[in-house]
Amino acid sequence: MPTSPPPRGRACMSAAAVNTAIRRLMGTPATRERHTEWQRLLVLWAQAAEATDQDHIEPAA
Repeated sequence: MPTSPPPRGRACMSAAAVNTAIRRLMGTPATRERHTEWQRLLVLWAQAAEATDQDHIEPAA
């Protein structure tokens, strides 16, 4: 599977890694910190999903 550089030079977690982090987070008590981390992980998940979609786009002929 080809790898492409992360957008704008930022590191991007894989969707599987983000899913693991989300599952781990959901086992913790509901706190303000968990809420903040949840928001951060959702952004990372969206970036990972977008990067995965980009890997499957065929170049125009």
